[in-house]
Amino acid sequence: MISNHRLTGVTIVTTETGNAVLGNSIHSNTGLGIDLGNNGVNGNDGLMNGSAAGQGMDQPIFTTANLVGNMLSIVGYVGSALNQSVFAGARVEIFLAAVDSSGYGEGQTYLTFLTADSNGNFSGVLDVTGLAVISASVLTATATV
Repeated sequence: MISNHRLTGVTIVTTETGNAVLGNSIHSNTGLGIDLGNNGVNGNDGLMNGSAAGQGMDQPIFTTANLVGNMLSIVGYVGSALNQSVFAGARVEIFLAAVDSSGYGEGQTYLTFLTADSNGNFSGVLDVTGLAVISASVLTATATV
């Protein structure tokens, strides 16, 4: 658990690969949960950049999240638009979010991961039995390669 920091929960500034932050409960920090580059929220540009922290990975975008009973259906993509093959194979971790002042949320409760297809899109149906998922829940996600 990474929580209650005065600033960001995790900051990655190195351009080296292999600095994945996976499956962590990150919440109750005063800054972002994870900050690539120590420069705040980075907008999605549809590119990866080997000279940027976290290889300049774009954020996952949810296009659909639908809860029916205990089954949560999720559809989305990594990048600035659908069908960006540069993000093929990305690991997309899904979390129940702890809402923070950034509006992006911090990943408090890990749910599962999905893998982006050859076009950078992802989808899946998750059984959330026993988890505190309701129709008003806020989700957030991370993407790594």
